[in-house]
Amino acid sequence: MLTQIQSSAYEKMAPGAYPGVFQGLTIKETKNGNAYLWSFKLADGKILTRFTGEPGKPATMGNRYGKWLCALAGKPISECAVDPDTYVGRQYMCIVVAEGVLETFTLMG
Repeated sequence: MLTQIQSSAYEKMAPGAYPGVFQGLTIKETKNGNAYLWSFKLADGKILTRFTGEPGKPATMGNRYGKWLCALAGKPISECAVDPDTYVGRQYMCIVVAEGVLETFTLMG
């Protein structure tokens, strides 16, 4: 998999709402094991990411992985089936909190 490096230094983002395009959900190895990595490309070209859930563990209405799948689909938090790949390229409003952390997002339009 070809990976492009966006910046050589970590830059904190100010808290706020940023429009972004969903780039995908991938599995990445972390120091605590594998996790899902969510990626959004912002208008200025920066990539906003955050890890959720462990592959193999269920998405539920009580964990971030399940809640974010519902946000991705623009559906209420309830039982549903979501294929993240079908949402690649769609626009979302990404909510960033202190320290530049992606807190949540909502489907635009």
